[in-house]
This record gives sequence, C-alpha cells and structure tokens, in this order.
Amino acid sequence: MTVHKRVVIVGGGVAGASLLFHLAKFGWNDALLIERNELTAGSTWHAAGNCARFTHSVAMLKIRDYSIQLYQDMEKESGIPSGFRMTGGLRPARSQDRIDEYRHFESMARANGIDVNLISVDEFKKLHPLVNPAGYIAALWDEKEGNVDPGQLTQAYARRACGYGAEIRRQTLVTGISQLANGNWYVETDKGEVGCEVLVNAAGLWGREVGLLSGLHVPIVPMQHHYLVTDKVTELDGRDKPVPLFRDGEESFYLRQERDGLIIGPYETQSAPWAVDGTPADFGMELLPDELERLETTLDLVSKRVPATNSAGIKTVFNGGITFTADGHALIGPAPGLRNYYLFTGNTAGIMESGGAGMALARWIIDGVPPMSMATFDPRRFGDFCDGRYVLERAHEIYPKTYAIGWPAEEPGSARRRRMSPIHDRLVAAGGVFGSRFGWERPNWFAPQGVVPRDTLSFRRPNWFEQVGQECKTLHETCGVIDLTSFAKFEVAGKEAESFLNRVSANTVPGKTGQIRLVHCLNHKGGVECELTLVRTGDDRFYLTAASIAQKHHMDWLNWQIRDGEQVRIRDVTDDYAILVVAGPWARKVLAGLTAVSLENDAFPWMRGKIITLAGEEILALRWTCTGELGWELHCKTDRLPALYDAIMAAGAIHRICNVGIRSLEPMRMEKGYAALTMELTSECTPFEAALDRFVDMNKGDFIGRDALVVQQQSGVTRKLVLFEVDTTDRDAMGNEPVFLNDVLVGEVTSGAYGHRVGKSLAMAYVDTRLAGVADTFEFEVLGDRTAARQLTYPPFDTGNERIRM
Repeated sequence: MTVHKRVVIVGGGVAGASLLFHLAKFGWNDALLIERNELTAGSTWHAAGNCARFTHSVAMLKIRDYSIQLYQDMEKESGIPSGFRMTGGLRPARSQDRIDEYRHFESMARANGIDVNLISVDEFKKLHPLVNPAGYIAALWDEKEGNVDPGQLTQAYARRACGYGAEIRRQTLVTGISQLANGNWYVETDKGEVGCEVLVNAAGLWGREVGLLSGLHVPIVPMQHHYLVTDKVTELDGRDKPVPLFRDGEESFYLRQERDGLIIGPYETQSAPWAVDGTPADFGMELLPDELERLETTLDLVSKRVPATNSAGIKTVFNGGITFTADGHALIGPAPGLRNYYLFTGNTAGIMESGGAGMALARWIIDGVPPMSMATFDPRRFGDFCDGRYVLERAHEIYPKTYAIGWPAEEPGSARRRRMSPIHDRLVAAGGVFGSRFGWERPNWFAPQGVVPRDTLSFRRPNWFEQVGQECKTLHETCGVIDLTSFAKFEVAGKEAESFLNRVSANTVPGKTGQIRLVHCLNHKGGVECELTLVRTGDDRFYLTAASIAQKHHMDWLNWQIRDGEQVRIRDVTDDYAILVVAGPWARKVLAGLTAVSLENDAFPWMRGKIITLAGEEILALRWTCTGELGWELHCKTDRLPALYDAIMAAGAIHRICNVGIRSLEPMRMEKGYAALTMELTSECTPFEAALDRFVDMNKGDFIGRDALVVQQQSGVTRKLVLFEVDTTDRDAMGNEPVFLNDVLVGEVTSGAYGHRVGKSLAMAYVDTRLAGVADTFEFEVLGDRTAARQLTYPPFDTGNERIRM
C-alpha cells in the first residue's frame, strides 16, 4: 500500500534535516525524510563546520545570521545541543580594494541590524596571536562567528523534527520518481512507495541522480576539498577561549582551533572535480584519496603566516566532495518547469547556511512565497545553457576564488560564448567589452580606438565610467543602437488570453491591437514576481518581454497560473526573435529612410507597436525604450538581425550613430526613476511600496495579489521607494547601504549609479514612509563614509516625459 505524505524530502544531510525540522516546527509535520544511508552520509559528516556571516548577498547574510542564532539557541530551547562554539571571526586586509569590500559589507550588515567592525592591526594581534600580521593594514571582525559540529547539528535537527511529529526513514533507497496528473508526486523506494503533494530534492552529492529520476537536470558538480587537522599546538596552551576563526583571502585558506590543535583548509588554485559523471551509488561515509601535492603552495604560505603550524604534525587529512553550482550559490527553491518540486542542493556552504536556508525554504513551501527575496538561490537563475560542462568550467573558476575579492561588476571568465546574438562578431569588431547574463554574451560597453577593451574592477568608479558616460551622451545628443536580443520573450495566445493576463497582472492589459503596457505580476501577498512589457498583437494574442535573467522564472510563474481548462497557450520565443533598440533625438531620422511607414507622433505615438517593413525586413516596432529618449524597440526574426543592423548602421552613419552597451542603461533608468527587477522590485516588495501605484488598476476586478493590496491600502505602507541625489566624488552607492536620518537607521539602498546626463550621483532606497517626501537631507554610508543624500520629488531627467514623446 502506498503511504501518503504532505512533503517528502530525499536526502538526510544537514540541509534535508534542517528543512524537515522547520517544516514540522511551522506545522507541516506530515513530512517524511528518506535517506539512502545514515544521516550525514555524503558531504555533511566530513564538513569542517565553520560558521561565518561575511557575504555579498543580503539574502545570504540573513540566512547565515539566522543560522548562527539558531545554533546558539537550540540547546536553550530544546535541551538538544547543536555543538556550536562562538569564537569570533577575522578576515585581514592587505589592500585598499579589500578594505573597500569590507566597508561595503560592514554597511550592508549595519543596514540589516548586524554588527561587524573593521579593526586595526594592533587589535588583530590581540585577538589572534598565532597569526603573523606582516603586510596587513586592517581586518574585519565579527564576534558572532564560530563553528558547529555537523553531525551533532544534523542529529539535533532530526530529533527536534521527530519530536514535532515528522518521520525519517534511513537505509531507504529512492529508485523512481514520477508526477501524477493531479500534480502530486509518486516516490518509489526499495522499501515501498510513497505519495506526496510536495517533493524536495535535498540529496547533496546525489542531487543529480535524484533529479534524473524525474528527467530533471540539476546543475551541480562535486569538487574535492581538503582540510588538515594538526596534532597539539603548544602555543594554544593556557588560553581561556579558542582563537578566532581566521580566513586569509590573498593566501586562500581558513584556520580554526580544533580542541588542542588547528584545522587548516586551503582553497588551492589547482581545483579538482570529483565524480563528474555521477556520484557512485555505494559511496557513503568514505573519504577521497589525499592529493596533498596540489596543496603545497598554499600550505607553504600557511607555514609562514601561522608559524605555530610548523612544529605541529598532521593528525588527519580530510578530502571529500562538496557540491558547487555555476555561481557558487546553492540551489534553493522551485525546480525549473516542475510544479510542487523543490531543490535544496548545491550547498557549498551547507553547514553555515543550513538553518536559515531550511527556514526560508520551509516558509516558501508552506506560504507559496519566500520570507525574503531568494533570487540569489532560485534554481531558475540558470537555463538550459547550464549543462554539465558549463557547471564544471565555472566550478574550476569559482573554487580557487572562494576568498577572492567579490567585485561588484565582475564577469566570469569561463563557460562563455554559450548564447550569442547573430551580430556578436560585429559588436566585437566595434570594440564591445562583453559580459555574460543568463548564458548570453552581451556588450557591457564599447572601447573606442586606443582604449583597452577590458574591465578594471573596483568598488569605486571603474575604468569604463567615462566611456559609459560618452555612450549616454550619444543617446542624449544623437543616436545609439543597443542589442537587447538576450531579453526573454513570450507569446500568450488563446480565447481566454486577455482574461488570463488581466487576472495575473496588476495593471490592465491593452484592449486594442498595438497598445503597449508595463505590467507587474504579483504573488498572493502583493509582492512583485514578474515585470513584463506587454503588447497586444491580435484579438487573442500578446507578446511579452522581460529581463534576460527572468526567462525561466517568468515562464514557470505564468504557466502555473493557468487554471484547468483555461484556453491559454504560453510559448517561450526567446530564441526566435532578436531586439535592437534605436534611441536618441535623431532616431526618427535614422529609421525614416528605411521604411515607408510614417514614424511621426500622429501616425506612430509613444507606447504603440506596429508590424512594419524596415530595410526590407518585416519587424514589430515598439515606440518604447527604457533610455528616457525618443526611440523604438525593433523585434525581428533572429536570423534577420544582421541585415537589419547593417542597414541601420549604414543609414545612421551621417547622424553619428554609435553602438551602446548594457551598462549605459543603469544610469539612464536611474535618472528616470525606473525601478528594476531583483533590485527595487522583489517578491517581498509591493507596487505601492515601490511607488508603482500608476501601474495598478484596483478597479478592474480581481487579480492575484489584489486582496493583499487592499489590506495595505487600508493600513498604509510602512516603507516607500525614494530617489535620492547623493553627494559623492569617486564612488556611487551600489545597493544595500544603510540610510540614516539624525543617526537613526531609516532605510536601505537598493541600487545606485552616476547619472551622466544630469551630472549627479543617484540612488534608490526604501525608507520609512513617514519620512518619504518630508525629511530633506539624509545620510548614506558608502564604503564606510557618511555622505549627504537628498530626496528628489521628481526624476531629475526629463520630468515631463517630453523627450520620449518628441
């Protein structure tokens, strides 16, 4: 007989156990965890157990902070210890760039109520006398960091979960997974069958194999990681508390105390994958053979940096597999294309994140919405381009950079040229400096003759700052061309397409063919899930575009809202169409000579679309761009893009037409006060909070999220998105900086950029509603310095929208 459970979790490592505990704690105790071996078998049992909060992601910061607090409180709450030991944590700095990185983190932490501090070298010496501080100029100190026993923690999760009524089956192998017509899942094991409403793949090293049981590709690869445990270190004698957890970014290793010895964990440059073609079925609590020759360079640096290690022998060497994704962040959230199937794997830092990640995923499953924006972890941030080779190449790049500086605009160097515009080679020849977004090669900026086409990274204004400014000037004074082929594109068609889109959108969809609307799809709590540009192309047909990174997420979200029997078809046409933006005051002159259709305002007004013939190509022309300038988006069949591009560049030569990169869009949208997805617009922010009231039609009838907005209208919003002018010289706000008024924390920056057309540093921030539009001068903390910031009542560029309508 098939047993039925509300949730089945496959995998009994620290991730699966944490999720089981949190689900049961939150009331979903009809949950079953299935483990093929014993709990912790796989990566968990041999993990070093370090717990730190340093990161470049707010979601990850919150997850790590929650985890450390949970580990501290666990024994106090339940009498079941987690094995956590708070030692504090140190990260030294040897350059101004590293200090800038730490200052940004310090500000991000402060904005979220977390206290970390940059300290002097003298203070560092007192905290960690074993480390030779030669070359250090400062250090980051976090008193809450420490380490936890992975096995003890996992067992604590399991005991507490079972105490709430959840169930665990050990020594049970999952042999098959299939989805039923009603959306439930059917799990076959060697001990019987289990049916469930929700399935979670938390199988760690076997995440790929479990995914394949239902035809799902899980983009992870195990990488070998060594750490060494020393014999007794006499320099530790007589201490009344352990030395702090220590991480050296330049020499790429961590070090912490383990009883009377030390643990040394190098992230060597010669990274090595393991089990690329699949984790052995019979692997469990074994270790991999030592490959210490790969560690020699790093260990030599350790011996100089921590002289006490020279006299201590090596007691034990651990070499085990830990899973990596293509960006180093775990896969936590809905599996692409599958309803009621969640991933909780690829946990490179699984021990330090298990508590918060388990909590967040449990809430996501129960509530249908995560408790915070989880874009950093959402598995749908990767597409079909992210195959096994792609992940492997990226993992080789990421592993040795585990402690490297996390530059704000760094582009990956590996696994490139997977998705390319048909005019890629033309853009290369024009001096394009490319980045990668959702697998696409996209020109970030264009280097003129004599300028090296390469990014020089910085937390301050970088080497492309002036050139991006020139590209903005081009769009403002003459005409520019931007290749947006990478944008996601969808077709929604069917007899009930209009009613469907009105139900899933806060704005009213266009009623007439050719009309364009910006629409936002909300979750049931009113948070923004999708942002789409929508054009009606027929009586029962619509064409939608969105940011590149949203391709999988938006496709899933739209598909999952279709009701049984509803006559709606959604098709992803991203690869079928290419997009060129032609914008600037001379855009009409450039295009007019290529078409017989009038482009004048009375014939082709703003926010309208038409199918026209341009340069002999049939295209969908949309009078709409995000530049704030006169312009058109031109959508054509992908294979026709080269001919269209060549014709436009030839026609525009006398009008000084130029190529413009993606990075120019950021300052231009900031000058117009346009909010952006994943920055200002997230699943935890409503359109009323984001100052998008004009895109919400509360009178059109019911739509997803409306009830939550009604409640918010009645109670009032507590925070509001505001545009600021910031007094800076060599830097701009990047996002996540704290906002102060009279030294009181009142908000957090979402994004920032220098507006070249207005000559101002700009930023957006959510602030206390009582202060929005009232208080004048605030202070932002940018790279450790407080700087004045003033609210802007209106966007500083073209407030009346005259230029886009000219």
